[in-house]
Amino acid sequence: MMAIEPSTCDCWAVQDRCPSSSVVRVGAATGEIEQIPVPIVDEDTVNGHLLKMTGPAIAAAPDGSVWATLLGCDGGLVRFDPKTGLKQMYQLRSEMIPWMTSSRFIHMRFAKLPSAWMIYNNRRLEFPDGLHGLYVISSNLVEDQAINCLTCIWFNPYVGDGWTAPIMRKDIPLPTQMCCCHRIEIVSDGPDDERISAVISELSSARLFQIKLSNIEIYDLMSETVCERTTACGRRYEVFTYDYNGGANSKNAAAVLAQGRFRATMNAFNKYTAAFPGDGKEAIFCPSIADVEAGRQFEDAAQQEAFDEVATSFRNLNPAWLRDGRPSASEPGAPFQPEACAWAPKGKSADAEPSPEPVAAPPPAAAQPEPDSSPQGATDTPSRTLTFEEAAAKVRTLPKGQLSNSQMLELYGLFKQAGGGLASETTQPSRINVQARAKWDAWNAVASLPADDARAKYCSLVDRYTSA
Repeated sequence: MMAIEPSTCDCWAVQDRCPSSSVVRVGAATGEIEQIPVPIVDEDTVNGHLLKMTGPAIAAAPDGSVWATLLGCDGGLVRFDPKTGLKQMYQLRSEMIPWMTSSRFIHMRFAKLPSAWMIYNNRRLEFPDGLHGLYVISSNLVEDQAINCLTCIWFNPYVGDGWTAPIMRKDIPLPTQMCCCHRIEIVSDGPDDERISAVISELSSARLFQIKLSNIEIYDLMSETVCERTTACGRRYEVFTYDYNGGANSKNAAAVLAQGRFRATMNAFNKYTAAFPGDGKEAIFCPSIADVEAGRQFEDAAQQEAFDEVATSFRNLNPAWLRDGRPSASEPGAPFQPEACAWAPKGKSADAEPSPEPVAAPPPAAAQPEPDSSPQGATDTPSRTLTFEEAAAKVRTLPKGQLSNSQMLELYGLFKQAGGGLASETTQPSRINVQARAKWDAWNAVASLPADDARAKYCSLVDRYTSA
């Protein structure tokens, strides 16, 4: 499959037969071909991933970014932003959802519901910018245990351009399982939200499944953590992980809504509906993106406070996107320049015959030591401390079985804590789900550690366990 970048007409395509997972970009103006390596998103250091492949779906989002599914991991997506040159990877884990097996995303479509609304405190709250959504299907076409499911993602309207930061999700299992669902399309026979539907083809059963998008309540909340990864050829990716929390209609609704960020958003909506009462019948419009960006001012102090608080609380639901020190492009509009890597080195055409196995980038030249004034015969030199990214990469390349399960779980807990989130902000798996519960317990065991301390301890343990 391929996607056309709207601003430049460059062609993007996924590749699943390369030595490593990758995406190819063909410049419309220059004809240059660039191979972009994609590290498979997988923080599950206990199991590891199944397939090293991108795609098969790739699509351009309404904001001009290019997205691809990652069939090689559980709920994996990758996003390329041609405006900034930034690369983000997403993992929408299914292990915290009791009824779901693994998600192998195979196709996707973006859609906007122009007049989206919800009921809150018996009032109709409308979103003036509509609801920005991503609709992606998981299939058992390549993995028998994978679920056939429609996953609906609602993006935070107040982060970026409204098409980058997932905020809520809804998972709908298809009525025919083991059907190898194959494609999803968004169809409409009119401008109203009620006329917009998702249609999914079921390959093995020769059936179509249709659902109106306006009938889907996307209210299941997610908690967000982030880390960074670097490919062998030096490309940096932000990796965002979203753990399922549940929603207002779930069994653990009270616990979910009591969590800090979610509680703040509910309190902000309470204040907002009180500050803009109207006649009790007409709809209330949430702050528009334009008004928030312009810093709209109100004469009424209570309305001003409520307006500011709604936008702020919504943004705080995606703390990783707002953190200090986020990588940024060297200049706006910086293109994806070809970089040296194992199978598309500088100076060679990217379509040249690839080497049989990916070759790691050569290590940087070691610095020459300064003259040592220590007594002759003293040979001890301090060892360099691993960075967090280096330690994580080292764990992912360890041979299976080198570390014990207890060691892997200890590292997993520290890794998750280092991302800035808390296990208590996610749904605690049932004890019946032994593996997911063990991982959650390992994360929760280090809940008192600040993120920086968790990173330092993670690096120290990786160094100790791998040096033994």
